[in-house]
Amino acid sequence: MEVFLLPFITFAQKKGSNTFTVHVHIVNADKNIRLYLIYQFDGKEIFDSTIQKNGLYTFSGIIPQPLDATLATDYDGLGIEGLKKRGNANDFFRFYIHPGVINLETTKFIKDAAISGSAINADNERLKGMSKPFADQLLSINSNVKVLSSKTSISHDDSIKLNTLKKQRNSVLVSLEAIQKKFIQDNP
Repeated sequence: MEVFLLPFITFAQKKGSNTFTVHVHIVNADKNIRLYLIYQFDGKEIFDSTIQKNGLYTFSGIIPQPLDATLATDYDGLGIEGLKKRGNANDFFRFYIHPGVINLETTKFIKDAAISGSAINADNERLKGMSKPFADQLLSINSNVKVLSSKTSISHDDSIKLNTLKKQRNSVLVSLEAIQKKFIQDNP
C-alpha cells in the first residue's frame, strides 16, 4: 500500500508563475521509449507524452497548484490505452507536479527515479518513509483478510480471526492518521 498524502500542503505562488517543467533523465534509455505524464486537473484526466530529445524527456504545462501525477514508461509502443490495460505491470512513478522545475533521474527504470528541485516531493518521500511500517502492516492484514474471506465456508474460528484482523487494521489506521496529522502540523 503506497501512502501518498500531501494534498493539504499549499504552495506559495507569485501571480503568473503557474508553469511546471519536469525534466527526466534516464541514463540508459532506449531512444524509442515514450514517457507519459498523467494527472487530473479541473475534473479532467490529462495525458501528455514525450520522447527523448538531447538525452532528456521534458514535460511542461500550467497548473494552479500542486497535483498528484504519474509518470509511465512505454517501452513497447503500446500507447496510453495499452499501458492502461497492462495496469500495475508498467514501469511507473508517482509524484507531485507543481509550479517550478522538477528533475527526475534514474539509470534505467522510472520506478527507481530520484527527484531533485522539489520540496513538496522531498516532504512526500519523508512522509512515505514514516508511514511505511504502517502501510506494510496494512498490506499484511488485508492479505490475511482476503484469504479468510475467500473461503467458501467460514468457520467460527475464521470469523474470530477476521474480527481480530479488522480490529488490528483499525488500530493501524488510527496510528497512521496520527503520523499524518503530526507531519502536517510539523510541516506547515
